[in-house]
Amino acid sequence: MKKIFTVFGVTFALLIITACPNSTVPVDTPTVPVGDSTVQDNKVIDISAISGIIPPFVAYLQAQPPVTLITETEQYNGTVSWSPSDNLFGAETVYTATITLTPKTGYTLTGVKENFFTVSGATTVTNVVDSGIVTAVFSAIYIADGVDFNMVYVPGGMTFPTGTNDDSIATVTNSYLICETEVTYELWEKVYSWATSGNGATGAGQYTFANVGRAGGGVAGSQDNHEPVTTVNWHDSIVWCNALTEWYNAQKNTNYECVYVYQDAIIRDSRDTNATACDNAIARTTANGFRLLTSNEYELAARYRDGKNWTYGDHASGDNTGACYDDGSILGGQGMSTILDNYAVYSDNSGYTTDVYNKSPNALRLFHMSGNVSEWCFDLYQSSRVLRGGSFRNTAFYLRVGYWIQLSADYEYWTIGFRIARTQ
Repeated sequence: MKKIFTVFGVTFALLIITACPNSTVPVDTPTVPVGDSTVQDNKVIDISAISGIIPPFVAYLQAQPPVTLITETEQYNGTVSWSPSDNLFGAETVYTATITLTPKTGYTLTGVKENFFTVSGATTVTNVVDSGIVTAVFSAIYIADGVDFNMVYVPGGMTFPTGTNDDSIATVTNSYLICETEVTYELWEKVYSWATSGNGATGAGQYTFANVGRAGGGVAGSQDNHEPVTTVNWHDSIVWCNALTEWYNAQKNTNYECVYVYQDAIIRDSRDTNATACDNAIARTTANGFRLLTSNEYELAARYRDGKNWTYGDHASGDNTGACYDDGSILGGQGMSTILDNYAVYSDNSGYTTDVYNKSPNALRLFHMSGNVSEWCFDLYQSSRVLRGGSFRNTAFYLRVGYWIQLSADYEYWTIGFRIARTQ
């Protein structure tokens, strides 16, 4: 029969470990510390938000140099390197920050999940499992004549599900830039005025439009300059993209090429009398000027989560908690969203448009990819053009990222606007 011994009641320093003469057993403690030090497990870092990094588009406006250190936390500190490595940030440039985190004593990166960290203002933030090497990509700022807009980089070669039931797939081979927001009336009006009445520069005063556009839509809205331009048709949209390209060249001395041509001539007239040219417009794939999105480019950007996982086709863009519309077979085993109002302006929460930055963005930091105004895409379907996103007058049925409609290219209404892109 074995005897059972206990250390409870043993006087402090009574028990001596021969192999480690400095070791003692405190009173009433069953743990024997070795070498006067207690072995502790490191805690996995759980502070995900990396702060202290000023987004390049903000630093550019404030003429601040790139930061090289993050704001230190109780769990880690870190350094920042930039690509391109400019002394001061420039316009029209997508910047990437590589952040190297160093855990403090008592903390470890082992156990950190993939894409765990976040950086305010970044369009994508990535890290691999168990790693403190964090990559943050920021949008490029375009600014001219007192008006600015940001464009987000979307890498090419991604394959993603399509349709409201995710029953098809598509691949966008080219990388591209997409504007964070719908085209504002402020930007539309600035370019429109230059294009229709300016002089001196190529394109200035050489444009004519079927519609003058208006600020926002709905009778109760504020209709300010930071709402989307509406009441423009597809013809207006492609012609205005050419005008934006030439206006930006004139303001910034860039050398962007107009995308839309007919019989090798730049299209500068969207009136019905020039419908043949507009309806048969060629989108030059090698041109780097401003343009409309293709339907697949729009859906990819609306669904994007991390390049591997995608928002379900029956959800609104950015809302991964649940479907925005129940067609009887909600995808992913989820229920209905309870936070749809955070992402979309639609018939249940508004009777008019809102500021283009009013709601929460999706994972690419794109705003109103569902709701606010329906957005023209370049694609031709039968004899009509594709629109996506749904508007402030639509029900949630139209907000689904897998859904699209088509309308005549000469149709305009106060629920319709557009968003710009550039081939990268």
